[in-house]
Amino acid sequence: MPNKHNGDRVLHVKSLRLFASQYGVDRVADNAARADAVLAVTTITTEDAQAVQLAKEGYDGTWTVPDSDPAAHTEKLPTKEKVVEWYFSAVQCTYNGSEGEWLSKDPPVLEGLWRRFVAFVQALGRTLKAIGISATMEQSLDTDTHVHFHSYMHFSQPFHRKGTEALQPFAFEGTCPHVKPNKASGKDFAGAIRNGHWYVVAPKIGSLKQWSNFEPWKAYAVEGWWLDNMLKAGKLTRDTYLELAAKVNIGFQKRLMDVRASERYEKELAVHAAIAAEEAKLQAQLLPMNDFAEVDLSVSYFDGEARFRRPLRPVEILLRPC
Repeated sequence: MPNKHNGDRVLHVKSLRLFASQYGVDRVADNAARADAVLAVTTITTEDAQAVQLAKEGYDGTWTVPDSDPAAHTEKLPTKEKVVEWYFSAVQCTYNGSEGEWLSKDPPVLEGLWRRFVAFVQALGRTLKAIGISATMEQSLDTDTHVHFHSYMHFSQPFHRKGTEALQPFAFEGTCPHVKPNKASGKDFAGAIRNGHWYVVAPKIGSLKQWSNFEPWKAYAVEGWWLDNMLKAGKLTRDTYLELAAKVNIGFQKRLMDVRASERYEKELAVHAAIAAEEAKLQAQLLPMNDFAEVDLSVSYFDGEARFRRPLRPVEILLRPC
């Protein structure tokens, strides 16, 4: 389809060529550049400059400006909702409740809640064909207002479901867990399963109850570096760490030496802190230092520089008989 502005454009081009020939810049091929070249001539008259400017603007106006946003003129298609898909063979779940028995400090109440949770994970494990199940109840140390649960399971068949209700079987009495699937693969998968079970049943700070049908030191060996990581993360006390490290046996001497060295260093820091505190208390009772010229003069004799000194008397004079 021919451009409707072609006729006007031809007229503007002819006008620009005429002025370019008149002012000696007709060798410029591009029309827009030709107009700029004519306007740059210092001898151009005011009337011609205005005519060239109008021709240039008219020439530029004959070009169709493309729509900057063609999508704005089209109807937006409805976006397809993304379907969440879950596929895993082992998973850790964390349950946090914020009301009712979860907030209780009464041991019988917590015992009843714990028994129901263990029965729940056992039934869930049977439904999902779990090989191993571990569970724990812990006091939430950050707030100290409620308890929370951890569970870990690994299955003989992968769990594979889609949709927003896929994880509904993991909900305990209306509390939906935070689900963390085991993403390890290959030869690392079995080790990740053992580590996952251990993290749940390990006697961490704040642990209240533990249960597992996949017990450490029976179903699997405990690795020393698991203990190291938990100690560094503040999950274990030093006494518990050493007790478990002794049970692991391998590398126990080094771990014992490291703990004892840390304890000695902390005691030294405590001693220095106590001394500094006592010195701070004495500061108000200390009198200001007095300066004595005689002391300064005596000290100056030992600065290494040559200076006049009183000669020593001969030894024989000092030792002559009276």
